[in-house]
Amino acid sequence: MDVKTLSLTTILILLLVLQNACTLSNKQAKTFTGNELIKYSKLLSIKESKDTFLITVSTVDNKLFEYPISKRDTQYYHKIASLSSVFSGFLCEIEAQNSIIAVDDISFLSNPNLLTRNPTSVSTGGVINAELLISLHPDLIIHSGYGEISSILQDKLKSLNIPLFLCNNYLEENPLGRAEWIKAFGILSGKKEEAFSLFNKIESEYNALKGKTYPHQPRVMIGILFGGIWDVPAAQSYTAQLVQDAGGDYIWKNNGEAGRIPLSLETVAQTALNADIWLHPGAYKTLANMQSVEPRYADFSAFKNRMVFNNNKQVNAKGGNAFWETAPVRPQVVLRDLIQIFHSDSMQNLVYYQKLE
Repeated sequence: MDVKTLSLTTILILLLVLQNACTLSNKQAKTFTGNELIKYSKLLSIKESKDTFLITVSTVDNKLFEYPISKRDTQYYHKIASLSSVFSGFLCEIEAQNSIIAVDDISFLSNPNLLTRNPTSVSTGGVINAELLISLHPDLIIHSGYGEISSILQDKLKSLNIPLFLCNNYLEENPLGRAEWIKAFGILSGKKEEAFSLFNKIESEYNALKGKTYPHQPRVMIGILFGGIWDVPAAQSYTAQLVQDAGGDYIWKNNGEAGRIPLSLETVAQTALNADIWLHPGAYKTLANMQSVEPRYADFSAFKNRMVFNNNKQVNAKGGNAFWETAPVRPQVVLRDLIQIFHSDSMQNLVYYQKLE
């Protein structure tokens, strides 16, 4: 459906939706004062005044996107296009799945409560079907800023006053900082109390687990060779912090800061050949599959001792992996899994991880 064919009534409805967001002027937003509600996230700020929540999202190049939400409004966003399974996972955690009318690709989803609603897939091969998306009349589109929203589509949405919310929580290095975005999802969907209560529970459980000490710290390696390059998480990255919080001795704990470090297999072997535990070996489910693709994997001690673990225990028939959908908002569950892997002989209660046989 071409944008030009939208009825005047539809456009007026969309304008009313935008008004319900109670957008402040640029001048008002810059002078907004209120209590800061964010503790861990580096790219998200939520300030609360008597009448308004001001959500501010920062980018890595220091651009700011501001989203004022009035407390006086009862009409929050109820027709959300969620362009990542991660965003759907956040909304489902606070039982706001009924607000999701569109997703990027339903095959990436695993939550049964959302799958039964059968939201419309609006993406094929990472390319958004703009006309289909617009025809669903969303009152909010949540996107990651990672290429899936073209400038042309942004212009169309802007002309129709359909707001875009940028969620770049995947850039947060702190596990609690990444999970804290649940607060923004709660405010946007009218589930503020549920979201803040849930985060308090996540924070309490995570910090209790993080505070434990262990007599032995196993040496942990991460990753797999892909296209001739072995990317390992840097010392202060999200995954590295989870490993260290779980009492693991991360092999690359002194390398780099954030992001990932590209290495060769030979370089990895020099450092990690005698690692005790191997995490995240791509999409592999068995040691035999790994060895058939790259025989040199069998030289690593973790492989020889069958201490290789992958985060693909919960994969549905279509390939949707619950880890990518819900782990960002459940870091305490991931941490509990890793503690069990590092410090227990039993693997019976793992949620996301499984041992490769």
